Amino acid sequence: MKITSVECHMVTIPYKNPYRMAPGETKHKKQIIIVMGTDEGISGIGEAGVTLVERGGETQEAIYITLKKYFAPIVIGMDPFEIGKIIDKLEAFNQGRTGFLCAKAAIDQAVYDIVGKATNQPIAKLLGGIYRSNFKVSRSLGVKPPKEMAEDALRLKALGYAMLTVKAGFGSFSEAAVSSDDLSAQASSFTRRSKRNSVTFSRLPSGVATASYRVEIATRKPAFVLGQTKPSRSAQF
Repeated sequence: MKITSVECHMVTIPYKNPYRMAPGETKHKKQIIIVMGTDEGISGIGEAGVTLVERGGETQEAIYITLKKYFAPIVIGMDPFEIGKIIDKLEAFNQGRTGFLCAKAAIDQAVYDIVGKATNQPIAKLLGGIYRSNFKVSRSLGVKPPKEMAEDALRLKALGYAMLTVKAGFGSFSEAAVSSDDLSAQASSFTRRSKRNSVTFSRLPSGVATASYRVEIATRKPAFVLGQTKPSRSAQF
């Protein structure tokens, strides 16, 4: 089997509400969908995308150009089952240095999709077996006033999300979009009004460029407390 084509499509998906994070605000999710064809009629789908500009500098347009102009000619003619060789070729494109991660991910997904379809097997089984079939997923809270972030957190908890990430902006803690005083006051008020459903925000040690928080969805007792160090279920940023 040989790869014969790589089609690239830019897809822009509007958000229901604008999403704000440290680099700025966006009203859309910007994706790239690729369709990889083979000489046996089996095609694979891959996807990559950005919210604003990825940490590696990739934009929707940059991913599209990288895939269409550079990566497609590299993989066309290769065997999709030789995934290691394909990844090595993509790594060699920039001398093995880290970069073009989103574009590489789209190719990676597409070749695995082809292998799964060709063998009629779930990819998880080919990678070592299906260990679990149910997964907890997370959602991200964009930068907003503390009260709105707390309300969003409880709304998402009610929908079944067990972990939330919190966007807090750049700079020192005192400069962050969510200040400790505001958060503490809003948290105290909000917890009193919501005895059974609560969320914990806590400040982590500083020393990084982005203000860091931990958010916990409490499962037993209300715990909207600033400064908690070891929540039972949390995500750290």
